[in-house]
Amino acid sequence: MKFHLIALAAASVMTAGVAHAQSAAPSFSEGAVVRLKCGMGTGSAVILGGDTILTANHVVSGDTCSMWPAGARGEAFEIVTQDPAADLVVARVADAERPSLSVSCDGLVTGERYWLVGYANKMERTISIPVVATDRVVNARMPSGVARGLRMVEAAGGGRGRVGMSGGAVLDAQGRMVAFNSAVGTDWGSETYVKELKGTPVCPA
Repeated sequence: MKFHLIALAAASVMTAGVAHAQSAAPSFSEGAVVRLKCGMGTGSAVILGGDTILTANHVVSGDTCSMWPAGARGEAFEIVTQDPAADLVVARVADAERPSLSVSCDGLVTGERYWLVGYANKMERTISIPVVATDRVVNARMPSGVARGLRMVEAAGGGRGRVGMSGGAVLDAQGRMVAFNSAVGTDWGSETYVKELKGTPVCPA
């Protein structure tokens, strides 16, 4: 199967359905999901607490990046862990008081609802898209290498991942981060592919 990266996929128009999906999402600190500007592209990242952020490897690969919290100036960061096989980067920024997300290492449960969160289409605020986890697991070729073990989630009324959401959070009903956005298929169906935190350097076995 072929894939487009979420950060590079064609833009979609915001609809009333997406706005409804956002209001139905679990409560979380919106400032904990930030925008990344990397070269000519953009993506999303998640603040895990203190000076630690997480994003997708293909967002930052080969580019100089800065982090843009809402209303703030660009802030540089240093990569600490880079795992192309998991499409994952953990980076460090200057320590400061910041909103953050709690992490769940339990993984996705097939049939359960989750929410994709990120900065879609260079919007000024995050959006939240409801999805349902499936049991399908695939590998996807990225510009930075093959990402392995991506889990497929399907639309649950709000569409699929959009431009700029790569590296953003996948939240459970309690507002905990269980995975991050990675890729979408090329057939314009309802599927998005995410990487669970379980088994990564964030949640080692």
